[in-house]
Amino acid sequence: MGENFLQRLAVLAATLRQGDEVRRSLELEGLRIDKQKLTLAPVESVVNEQHEESRLVGLVKQGRLQNEAIVLKHLADAQELFVQAKDHPSISESRSLIQALVDDISAATHASGTYSLGYPAGMANRLQYLQDVGFFTPDEKAAFGAAWGFLSAGSHPGIPSRDEARIGLILSLEFGQVLLLKFANWVANAFTGFS
Repeated sequence: MGENFLQRLAVLAATLRQGDEVRRSLELEGLRIDKQKLTLAPVESVVNEQHEESRLVGLVKQGRLQNEAIVLKHLADAQELFVQAKDHPSISESRSLIQALVDDISAATHASGTYSLGYPAGMANRLQYLQDVGFFTPDEKAAFGAAWGFLSAGSHPGIPSRDEARIGLILSLEFGQVLLLKFANWVANAFTGFS
């Protein structure tokens, strides 16, 4: 009975004039409101943002990145801005999360001294650098470039900004995990390949 009462209160809070933050916060928790039944229901999605965030945070902490605190700050800011309905700043933070990971992986690879390639500036050049040293396959580089492009393009006609921000957050969570999983294996193999 207590849980039912709390759900009704959450639904009521989300439907108030200033309840968008509550609604968005519930959405990040994997819940949607059912106004007619005054209950919360699981979001019908294969991606549980909370689980994916926990996984990414764990990988960041295991990865011993040079800028771990910056990466985690971008993640926290992207989520907080999404909840506050600041969609475009949220997308920007999601993009910055991916950029910070690419920057750290590129810097660590360069610092290893394994490659004589110069250390480039700029996201597109660093994606190419990571392909040139064997971290990315050409298809992976193209996928990361496409995700980066989506997060950098501003508004996408036909997609509500709220959905853009949510998708941007999911993209950064998933692509961030790919980067960190590959990086752990890359480091374990002395920056020369994968096992």
